[in-house]
Amino acid sequence: MSIKREPHISKPISFGLNDNKYPTKSGVNMLTEISIRNCFDMLFTRVLKLIIHLEDNPNKLRITVEAFIVHKDEILLFKRDNKIKVFPGFWSVLGGHIDFSEDPLTACIREIKEETGLVVSCPDLKLKFISYHYHIDRNETWNIFGFFASVSDKSKTVSSDEGKSRWIPLEKVSGMDLFPPVAHYLDHTLNRDFGLLYSVSEWENAKLVKVLSEKSDRDD
Repeated sequence: MSIKREPHISKPISFGLNDNKYPTKSGVNMLTEISIRNCFDMLFTRVLKLIIHLEDNPNKLRITVEAFIVHKDEILLFKRDNKIKVFPGFWSVLGGHIDFSEDPLTACIREIKEETGLVVSCPDLKLKFISYHYHIDRNETWNIFGFFASVSDKSKTVSSDEGKSRWIPLEKVSGMDLFPPVAHYLDHTLNRDFGLLYSVSEWENAKLVKVLSEKSDRDD
């Protein structure tokens, strides 16, 4: 005896809120399907709004390290190229971007080796500040890990992407044209008794506009 089977008919797929053409076996199934459709539509709307927001606000995040390299009573500074639009000829410290899958400490050790030839290890470095700079003019956010690096040997002065380097006596640094972000963190970074500084600030054309929040782990 053969059994007659009804042909299988696929249910239509729809994502509309007002689509009531779903065949259902009970009111419970109908409510479940409507709930799923509503959730999907709500999620899709939120994702679409997020995409539009990101397109209208393309804020870029840069994650970097900076190294204040000191040998006895001298600090290694780099003179910015005169062709740079922002603060040409000013003095800065070594810095660079953190590579993918790289932690800040490893990135700092690598940058020092690449830019100066100096080989430092973890005990030579001390994290002194973690900062977020909101650059209003460029619509960018920079997350900076600032390290104090104590080295036993001086490298020869070099020319790199950072500019021409020179060992400067610490007593003369205050009278130099320092790149504003470097000047802002210099005293804290060079003072061994100060703790780890957490800072959030707004900048425009590399000039400090406003400190939004700043606190040391040694503050009361």
